[in-house]
Amino acid sequence: MSYRERRHTLAALSPSACARRLARSARGLVLCLGLLGAVAASAVVPGQVDFQGLLLDDTGQPVNGVVDLDLTLFDALSAGNAVWTESHAGVSVSDGIYAVTLGAMVTLTPEVLAGGFLYLEITVEGETLTPRRPLLAVPYAVRADTAERVESVAGVAPAFIAQVFAHFDHDGNGLANSDAIEGLADVDLDGRANFIDPDNDGDGMDDAAEVAAGTDPNQITPQVTGFSPTRFDEDAVSVVVTIQGTNFDQPGLDVVFGSATPTPFNVTPTSFDVSVGSFPPGDAAVTVSLGNGESSAASYPVARVLRAFVTSGTFNGLLGGTAGADAICATAAFNAGVSGSYFAWIADSFSNPQDRLPAFSALTFRTVDDVPFATEALEAGPARDEFGNAATQTFARTGGGSVNPATEDCEDWTSQAIVLNGTLGDIGAGSPDWQVSAPAGFPDVRCSRFHPLYCFEQ
Repeated sequence: MSYRERRHTLAALSPSACARRLARSARGLVLCLGLLGAVAASAVVPGQVDFQGLLLDDTGQPVNGVVDLDLTLFDALSAGNAVWTESHAGVSVSDGIYAVTLGAMVTLTPEVLAGGFLYLEITVEGETLTPRRPLLAVPYAVRADTAERVESVAGVAPAFIAQVFAHFDHDGNGLANSDAIEGLADVDLDGRANFIDPDNDGDGMDDAAEVAAGTDPNQITPQVTGFSPTRFDEDAVSVVVTIQGTNFDQPGLDVVFGSATPTPFNVTPTSFDVSVGSFPPGDAAVTVSLGNGESSAASYPVARVLRAFVTSGTFNGLLGGTAGADAICATAAFNAGVSGSYFAWIADSFSNPQDRLPAFSALTFRTVDDVPFATEALEAGPARDEFGNAATQTFARTGGGSVNPATEDCEDWTSQAIVLNGTLGDIGAGSPDWQVSAPAGFPDVRCSRFHPLYCFEQ
């Protein structure tokens, strides 16, 4: 006959609770340990544990008759080493229920149970049932015969308390209570031991998050959450930047900003100021650290400064495509003595000009005479030409600019036909009018009309 189990548990149950559990277990193997009475308080510990089970055959029916059992404790859930074993021959089974006493043949000594978590393996008539099941707290009360003074805490055996401490993650941070980070210490002196305190150091950061970030849950950690202003230009000589975050009012506050090491001032728990400037464009690495070795890293965008202008010359829709428009901008810059490489802010049916500017959000545009033009969203169009003179025209050819690949683009800027249109932007207007503003049917959108172009450095 083959034997099987559906449920197989080893638990600390009173005899009445065990009986109720067995009554509910219509299918499966249930192993119930009788409580050891006043084991913790007894002067003599018997080294035995009452054990009951429900044994089913391979069809799920309760077994009746007599079976031989081998019971073995291992130090691992699978494989591992056997630390105790005994055999029970001729065990009576009635309606699947049987009872034996662990330790009746081979005593369960404190030394057997002192090695850590143990797992019980049951063999019925030579057939080993799986999986093994952990030996839980009540059997460990056998070790109470080594306790000289403390017999219980509020009626709970010390061995049980030790098991709960060793194997239950009270604060949910994934660390064993016996881990050096946890234990009985109270780092932040809040009255809660580390193993039940989800924020050991009281820095407002969850221990689990600190472990995941690689910081020490027992040391106050700074956090950088933002900056004001949110960026500055590469040619800024001196800018006061406020670094925002938490836990800054600690000994040894230090900051590295790009290649600079500015001195923090106006320090509060949630912010401090530094004076910085003249950085190359890109993301400047910022690291804030404390004297305890904890640190937080972030990056600060330093914007590249580029030039933009409106051509002093005007052109119809026959530009020679976007490449011809780019050549017009390059020629205008060269003739005015403006350095840099320029392209036309103009869209055709295939592309839009913003695609030519990688890292667009880290750019600042100014006119050739250093008047701010726009940042990031290009909130206003340039009002200067390549010579620095005020633009005299009202509209510029854009094809819609970055709004789309164009739908009105004078046949991709290859036609000056009066019956075709090319989208215009309002020079000097705010976003989005500087790119697309002329109303439908407006005469000046015709490809035969002459308008300047927007030119941008790249």
